[in-house]
Amino acid sequence: MSRLGELNKSIRRLEPQPSRSVLDPYVMPGIQPRSRFSDQLHGCRVYPLYYDPLTRLEKLMVKTGFGGFGTCLVCGAFTHWKIHSENLRESGYCRKCTAMNRYRAQAYVVCKSLSDALGIRLRSLADVAKLTNLKVYNTDAHSAVHRTLAPMKNYICSEYFGDEYTSGQCFNNVQHQDLMNLSLPDKSIDLVLTADVFEHLPDPYRAHREIFRILKPGGRHIFTVPFDQAQYLDEVRAVVDDKGSIQMLKPPVYHHDPLRLDEGCLVYSFFSIEMLSRLRRIGFRTNMYRVKRPWNGIFGNNSTVFEAIKWDAPSELPSEDWFQGSNAPHR
Repeated sequence: MSRLGELNKSIRRLEPQPSRSVLDPYVMPGIQPRSRFSDQLHGCRVYPLYYDPLTRLEKLMVKTGFGGFGTCLVCGAFTHWKIHSENLRESGYCRKCTAMNRYRAQAYVVCKSLSDALGIRLRSLADVAKLTNLKVYNTDAHSAVHRTLAPMKNYICSEYFGDEYTSGQCFNNVQHQDLMNLSLPDKSIDLVLTADVFEHLPDPYRAHREIFRILKPGGRHIFTVPFDQAQYLDEVRAVVDDKGSIQMLKPPVYHHDPLRLDEGCLVYSFFSIEMLSRLRRIGFRTNMYRVKRPWNGIFGNNSTVFEAIKWDAPSELPSEDWFQGSNAPHR
């Protein structure tokens, strides 16, 4: 080492180092598997939530590819589950209707929510499809959920086919809808279903406002999104600039898209607890459910479903950006 390097090294040793708390070794909950030695408060922590490791039974399911027998909450059949990966949220296909784990978790919340609201017992989406007084909008026209609900009297479905189409147009006998600019009338829908859609929207909260607009008072949006239950803020990975060009803020992530098998679908955002407060400012009261029902084919550590209920008029609540400028209410 040169004399200059030795001098710099000695100067750095003499510089005052910032004092660090004796608690500095603390590890953020949810980042590492819990243990009673490293985290003695795990039994009473509400948030952040741990991603529990797979149980021995779940590991055996992954190894054998067999998820056991049970009743599918989508089609209502007694069946068994086909496991093809350790990501159980995206696995566990029903051998009859092909619904995966997260669709059954969504179906569970739909059936229980509607059963409570209507005072009847709904065992699966096949029972929901028999209702004649409920108007349902599903942003999917290809999944097992769609095939089960399609015979329903007041059922609407759509897909997103690209910017060249206008909401309400039909392509191959399927309606095109842009969730950020829906063509559906105000206060016309009782139940909206979306499954891992909002992460692919450049402005997801604009889409939530559109869903709020089309829901009847007391209507529900029951949905799934990739949700990081150990973080606090949404992770924005890409944005669309004023010129309409996509600007990547982080390395691109693509999810499987049945309409674009070669391309996949770009992820703009991953969500966290921030989403609940932003939905409240829109006017929703949102319930967050962690569902685990092995006998209904719902396994794993991340079967999270959200139920956003249209509660207030947006004008009665602070706007989403009131806290960013002079519009903040005075205390």
